[in-house]
Amino acid sequence: MRLLPLKSPILATKNLRIIAQKIIKIKNKKDKTLWKKEVEAWIKKYRFLLKEKTIGVNTKKKWWYTHKNLRQAIKLLTFDEKYLFTYLDYPFLPKTNNSLEGLNSHMKTKLANHRGVKISQQVNFIF
Repeated sequence: MRLLPLKSPILATKNLRIIAQKIIKIKNKKDKTLWKKEVEAWIKKYRFLLKEKTIGVNTKKKWWYTHKNLRQAIKLLTFDEKYLFTYLDYPFLPKTNNSLEGLNSHMKTKLANHRGVKISQQVNFIF
């Protein structure tokens, strides 16, 4: 979502953001197939933006892709989908890693509160 700003003036970015937000609502393989079709339709419609280049004048680089964040976002959504939808094959897996991030945050805070402790003691503290 950080690659697709909420208040972007580009319609393609807004549309892809809406599609990306639907990932957490996917509950089965049928939903996944419909979502993939939406992504493919988006690519078909906005392919020209992904190829658009800016020519550098008086810069070290001769050219670069104009919509870098859009390119990165679509690559994340299409590149390795078997990992993106692993939770569909293994129902015991959570859809997001939010719960894990919360645990990591608590551990980091506790370690910061005890920053004078040796590394070996920090490891034992975490275990």
